Amino acid sequence: MSYLGIDIGTTSCKLCLINNVNNEKLAEKSLVHNAHVDQPSHPEYDEQSPLVIVESIKQLLDSVKGHPVQSIQLCGQMHGILFWHSNDSLKIVSNLITWQDQRCSKEFLDSLSSKTKMSAGYGLATYSWLKQNKSESIKKYDRCGTIMDYIAELSCYSQNTSFISTQNANSWGYYDIKTNTWEENGLFDYLPNIVQPGTIIGHTSSKSCFSSYLPENIPVFVSLGDLQCSVYSCLENDKNDCVCNISTSAQLCVTIERKHEMNKNFKEDQLLSSYIRVPYFDNNDLLVAASLNGGNVLTSFIQMIDMWLNELIPNSSSFLSIQELWSKIIQLGLKSSSCPLLDLSAALYGERHDPDMCAYIQNIRFNTNINNIGLVFRSICHWIIQNLYTMITKQILVETNTQRIICTGNALIKNQLLQNELKLIFSDMNVIFNHNSDAAYGAALFCLHHQSKK
Repeated sequence: MSYLGIDIGTTSCKLCLINNVNNEKLAEKSLVHNAHVDQPSHPEYDEQSPLVIVESIKQLLDSVKGHPVQSIQLCGQMHGILFWHSNDSLKIVSNLITWQDQRCSKEFLDSLSSKTKMSAGYGLATYSWLKQNKSESIKKYDRCGTIMDYIAELSCYSQNTSFISTQNANSWGYYDIKTNTWEENGLFDYLPNIVQPGTIIGHTSSKSCFSSYLPENIPVFVSLGDLQCSVYSCLENDKNDCVCNISTSAQLCVTIERKHEMNKNFKEDQLLSSYIRVPYFDNNDLLVAASLNGGNVLTSFIQMIDMWLNELIPNSSSFLSIQELWSKIIQLGLKSSSCPLLDLSAALYGERHDPDMCAYIQNIRFNTNINNIGLVFRSICHWIIQNLYTMITKQILVETNTQRIICTGNALIKNQLLQNELKLIFSDMNVIFNHNSDAAYGAALFCLHHQSKK
């Protein structure tokens, strides 16, 4: 028997199929979905086309067509929200407004009545903004969810109601983690029902848009967060490990029992800002330093250099591809012997606990080594890791008795320079780079383990 995990990320979708004998991967495939919707008149918006993502999922499913799939678990990018109508989900559907969206100003966020801290890109902050500023645009819909919830519902074709897991509900805001309920249901016209991870929300249907790729009547579990699934793929045995995941964004997290109260010596404002407590599995939570600045910052730097090259030397991309540029700059960074630039910030996207953070290099003098592109890139890598370390705090790692860091995520696993900076900053801990773990694999594992319990 085989179990299917699908991860719908910010830049790509990935599929992983495993067996129930030794968790062996039977198939694995990823695909860049290119779903971003350009909106030049609104640079603060960050939206994706759900229908482009649907087509990417179809291509992935085609690669495992014919495998006897026992059950399906989706996971993916949290916080984002889209809207659709249950009568025609493929035609009456909005764009996905992602976690990177910045339309909610600090003043607007401060005006919200949620008891939990809200940030730009949180689903119910976005929903509130739409109700206040574009209420007509969402009146034609009767459901909302994350992109994973939408794909899961399409797989089942027809449902009387919509569902969201505790993990993804928490990522939206207006969620009470103690009662697993929405804070104030009356504020919104329609919200999905919150259920626990492992809940079967339906079965694949012959009427689904995925019917050519999936047999009917396969159980589909409620969708999960990509972070939780990435952690699950690494922490099957030792829950005292810390997981560092760097893909588009970056996270450093440790597990903690839900009943556990943090040491009262911790600053309360620290607990409410630079890291958060989110639902994990069973009776555990995650303490997470969730940075908005990860692989996206490195990509922006490489793209900037590529644009400069093309301005200086038209058609330079014809003899130096973007992949070759990545490789060259990483190699230059590895050869750099100077100390990283400390008067540098790579906070291109700000942070949820400090939206005003920005990127800069300051105190530049004639002898500042910014003409060394490898050193600048290395310094950006150093900042990304140092920022995570500062956000999680040394105290948290001590209290949770963390002695080992398991590292995952494409941006980290494929970048030797980023790995070196992580080992440097966490020099007092055992650092392991897990090349086989990711969110899609974690989703498939959870699918297997949970169905085995039934």
